[in-house]
Amino acid sequence: MIIGKFFTTPKRAGKAVLQALIDEFPDLKSYSIKLHHELGELTTSRAYHASLYSREITPRGFALFDELPESHNMGRYLLAYERP
Repeated sequence: MIIGKFFTTPKRAGKAVLQALIDEFPDLKSYSIKLHHELGELTTSRAYHASLYSREITPRGFALFDELPESHNMGRYLLAYERP
């Protein structure tokens, strides 16, 4: 689903920003591998997903997901979404 592919996972821009920070602040260099790993872990972080999409942040979107049968498995892609 397009939402899971493009809207919930840090992609090239996030990785580029992280690398720019590491390049600009030499003290971060020793954490580089860990930071990149943790950036990738956001894909499966419910808390991260909730910070982007939740009933509080996107109430109309979640209301539509609740109503539309084609959204029955939205929780697979938006980890903070649970059908009422």
